[in-house]
Amino acid sequence: MPTYSPFLQEAHINTIRTSAPLYMHDYSDLTKRNHMLLMMMAQWGNILYNTNAVAKSWKIKVREPQVRTFANTTNKTFIDHSAFEECTVGARGFEATDILKEQEWKENQGETQLINLYEFKMQNLAETIVKRIQEWIPRDGDSAAYQDGYQGFESCLGALNSGNGGSDPGNTDRIVLPSDTYAGHSTALGNFGGTWSTDLDSGRRLNQSQGADNDWPYGQGSSEYDAFSPNLWTTDATDWGAASWEDNCEKVVREAATALRNKNGMGQGAPDLCFLLAPNLYPEAENYYSSRFRIIQPYSGGDQGFPVPQSMHIDGVALKSDYSVPADIGYGIWPDHIEMFNYSVMNAGGPEPMIDVFGPTWSEEHGAYLMRVSTFGNLRMQPKFMCKLAPKAAYAG
Repeated sequence: MPTYSPFLQEAHINTIRTSAPLYMHDYSDLTKRNHMLLMMMAQWGNILYNTNAVAKSWKIKVREPQVRTFANTTNKTFIDHSAFEECTVGARGFEATDILKEQEWKENQGETQLINLYEFKMQNLAETIVKRIQEWIPRDGDSAAYQDGYQGFESCLGALNSGNGGSDPGNTDRIVLPSDTYAGHSTALGNFGGTWSTDLDSGRRLNQSQGADNDWPYGQGSSEYDAFSPNLWTTDATDWGAASWEDNCEKVVREAATALRNKNGMGQGAPDLCFLLAPNLYPEAENYYSSRFRIIQPYSGGDQGFPVPQSMHIDGVALKSDYSVPADIGYGIWPDHIEMFNYSVMNAGGPEPMIDVFGPTWSEEHGAYLMRVSTFGNLRMQPKFMCKLAPKAAYAG
């Protein structure tokens, strides 16, 4: 019912009694969010459909054969080289349900119908499950809050801390040591063996308080030493020179990108390295770079900042804002090292090919139309080619 100021109520009373509000058909969708990752994965070709298996397994090459200096002797040493390990993740599922009871269906007919609930409820279920999948991609599907969800980014980005046998990162640690379990293997450094160089002075090492005692991720070492280990960067360590992400973002992004490129190799035709930032971090990065580059307003009526909304490229790195990323967090990923696989569908018709649509189906038992959507699959990732950007408090036990 419309409301009016008190002194106008008497003047409008006859109009209110003799007129009805005009309702517009359909509705305005106020649930939309900025979800980037699923769209980008589809563009990269990293969403697989119609896979069917109890689990998804893949081989990882972690060890290289031994190379020695030449010895001028006829008695050579031959070593059986074991290069591979196996990773496995199982399939998991999401579902959503709704119901339209008989009386509600009958009341929602005819000239007074503004929204067709029979059609809306089914479509809304399918759209919402796609949103939830995207919002859970960064999450740990083994944690209590997201139990049995897809094993997203945080499933392999856990840190060594006081809660799992180590110590929490210190104020000077620009990088935190990884310690998690994913796809059947530990992400800890040296899990598969190997060694790493100690050429840098201790004061120049990126991790100074958690016992790494080597140059990692810089320097050189055995391929197996960090074959399954991600980079976990702090954004507020004192060694960056400032205490805020906005002031440190250039240094953090540059260091993180350099370390990931050294791990991945270059010139392989892979898409650009992409950093997905929480919505509160992205504008701070723009604030820094607009000042850093002295971006001015060259003319009126045109774009006066970064030309693509919520996206910019710095040193060959794509920085993008994504609603799904938790506050104060950023993730660095190589597109060709992350993949979503999905089971075959029985009843396609949702907004994405992996969504199964069941209904609306009339149920005599319930006296209602039953509606359900579902999807099954999981993520397959390579932790070595991923990084996390977060305040050091986020890594504490």
